[in-house]
Amino acid sequence: MKSRKIEAVVAFLLTSHILPVAAMDSYVGAVYEHNVTYPADRRTVVTRSQALNVMLKNLAVFAGQADIAASRNAQIIVFPEYGLYGLGWTRQTMFPYLEYIPDPAASMWNPCNKSKPFDSEVQTELSCIAKTHSLYVVANMGATLPCPPGDTSCPDDHRYQYSTNVVYAPNGDFIARYFKYNLNKEEFSYFDKPTVVNYTKFTTPFGTFATFCSNDIMHEEPTVTLIKKMNITNIVFPSAWREQLPLMSAIEFHSAFAEGMLINLLAANLHIRTMGYYGSGLYWPTGVSINASYCYNDDVGSGGFLVVDKLTAIYYSIW
Repeated sequence: MKSRKIEAVVAFLLTSHILPVAAMDSYVGAVYEHNVTYPADRRTVVTRSQALNVMLKNLAVFAGQADIAASRNAQIIVFPEYGLYGLGWTRQTMFPYLEYIPDPAASMWNPCNKSKPFDSEVQTELSCIAKTHSLYVVANMGATLPCPPGDTSCPDDHRYQYSTNVVYAPNGDFIARYFKYNLNKEEFSYFDKPTVVNYTKFTTPFGTFATFCSNDIMHEEPTVTLIKKMNITNIVFPSAWREQLPLMSAIEFHSAFAEGMLINLLAANLHIRTMGYYGSGLYWPTGVSINASYCYNDDVGSGGFLVVDKLTAIYYSIW
């Protein structure tokens, strides 16, 4: 009798986990591992025009990969953290690469359709990539925001600088903005940590997504809160992830995270082989040994790589 009860409990647990799958739709996701173009000298301040020239070269690659992804029926594409200008800056040399990024919750804006009276060339290009190819586009860029009046925490240069994920809808609308909360030691040299966590979500026809980047994945905020308390099961993850064997390989850690947290994780990494940055993929919680579609190539001469695959849209969280 006891064995039958145990079997019944096991059957119930398995059934309760499997049943929602039958009701789920699927979507085609894409991530691009980017061999970023960046200046050799990142310790000398350049003009906005010079900075923009670097970023437009990377954006041209993004546009080309978005075109390929769309031809393979992708509905959402993710580009990596630092994909527009690379790593290793000072606060002053980073500034020409930054743009004022407004809060999309405050007012609707389509940069591809209407420019703003501030530097917004990068935002315009990303918006137009989304609109041209009818894709959700997720990218990482640098933001600058002026300090509000009376802000006693304001930096000496009277502005905040944030590593920022931005999201654009298939019509080009700017729909989500996330300021990176968990900076690594080097990033504190040129970016600020937000005073509060910003839980960033957006809704698509194939599910609700959240976004954060790199180091965030190893912290409770915003990651665990978004997944376990807000029940977000699709994560778009621009990343600059350096291989650190044996436990911190990108594809190893990210596939295990998706499996353990029962989510879809769309993780786009840089491809800088000589510095140990590579490994991108789409990861899902199948409960089997292979739960990923990924690229992992550190061969000499290897470059960027586009991963496109179908994922099940998870609408239900067991947490």
